[in-house]
Amino acid sequence: MISRRSSLLAATAALTLATLALSAPASAQLREGRFRVGVLVFGVFRGPLWTAFAEELRRLGYVVGQNTTLEVREAESQQERLPVLAAELVALNPDVIFTSTVPPIMALKKVGTSIPVVFAGIGDPVPLGVVESIPRPGGNFTGFSNRGDEVVAKRLQLLKELVPDIIRIAMFQNPLNPGVAITVEEIIKKSKILGMEMMIPIEIKRGEDLPGAIQQAVQAGAQALMITPDAITFNYRSTIIELLRQKRLPAVYPTPIEARDGGLIAYGADTEAQWRRAAVYVDKILRGAKPADLPVEQGTPVFVINLKTAAALDIQVPWTLLQRADEVIE
Repeated sequence: MISRRSSLLAATAALTLATLALSAPASAQLREGRFRVGVLVFGVFRGPLWTAFAEELRRLGYVVGQNTTLEVREAESQQERLPVLAAELVALNPDVIFTSTVPPIMALKKVGTSIPVVFAGIGDPVPLGVVESIPRPGGNFTGFSNRGDEVVAKRLQLLKELVPDIIRIAMFQNPLNPGVAITVEEIIKKSKILGMEMMIPIEIKRGEDLPGAIQQAVQAGAQALMITPDAITFNYRSTIIELLRQKRLPAVYPTPIEARDGGLIAYGADTEAQWRRAAVYVDKILRGAKPADLPVEQGTPVFVINLKTAAALDIQVPWTLLQRADEVIE
């Protein structure tokens, strides 16, 4: 894998974390207390994201089973379970809660808790009512966003540059995710500017819907897919990547990890980096910081191209795109 700007970003992040570590009290002082961290996730709490979060917590001095207890609630990709799990987690009264993606975030918001909440994996949290503003969240929620409309528009532009002949694209829409509606509006506007014919979004509510949804896209004449940022599409990314490989359909994804896992191209915030930074915010709050005073951080978009997948789809990646990529997977 060739890494360009990503190596600079990693170095910058490492320097930032090192600075935070130097300014923080020694981890030995943390062991005098007992910390309870709640976790609410749409899928299951394992894999590279969990590893990133856990490693950073440990580096900051929080050792699960010693000075820290994790109260984890997993919806296992069943959105209807989230309200009950959110209420159950809040009733345990942890010191801070970490969550990711829109459905769990909104479930916690509806519970009406005053417990500090750190989130990741969300678009613009302001129109969703999660925070008052990016620089001053104003309540007990803060965290990390994937930026907003400009990133969505850029994804579509990159897809068009990679496959110039496409005029019909399909996209998934989860009606249970309020953030997707905002994404759909922006894609429709941008597709018209690029001279593309936008198809009606294809509805998905569960992972089991994906094979039929992709078949529906093929039958409707889609030449490519725009994968919307959603807990379903992320948790079932391996399924989507394999189904699209079988149908020989190109697609653009919202997170770099999806391209690293075999997706064609991706443009968006680095989810693993966000989860590491979320652990830093958890640490700040446990040391006394208030969420209202911690600005929402907007991750720098990362552009990843998977040349192996491009070759399998007989797609020649333009040199201009390769030059602009932060990571090229060979």
